[in-house]
Amino acid sequence: MLQPEGTIFLMSESAGTFARFVAVGGASALIYAIVLMVLAEQFAFGPAYAAAVAYGIAIAFNYVAHCHWTYRTDQLHRSTGPRYLLLIALLFVVNVSTTAVMPNLLNISYGGVQLILAAVFAIVTFAGQSRWVFSRRDSRSFKEPL
Repeated sequence: MLQPEGTIFLMSESAGTFARFVAVGGASALIYAIVLMVLAEQFAFGPAYAAAVAYGIAIAFNYVAHCHWTYRTDQLHRSTGPRYLLLIALLFVVNVSTTAVMPNLLNISYGGVQLILAAVFAIVTFAGQSRWVFSRRDSRSFKEPL
């Protein structure tokens, strides 16, 4: 069965978006690790404080890079920003609670739980950002109430 030409374009566009998503995620993780190590080792910040600052910087980079490069959105930050923060906060709560429960429940290490969560969260985050946070919904498609 032949596929319409637009299908191939959409698949390649999605693959490109996903590749940029992975690159931004990797860069964000690298930024987090570098900032954490510099603050903790060079400036003697306490580990929790260094981690919090590093996380904030990495999240800010992640948001800006996804806006301007991964999804190339022209939406206002007052629309995408709160949705992005809500998605991140939800995943944070799920991560903390799952990390607290799953090692004992499944009899696996914290590292094992984090590997599972990293894979699941990558998929959930990509879907959430693609379909909700940075979605290119056309506001003209919504009818005004009469």
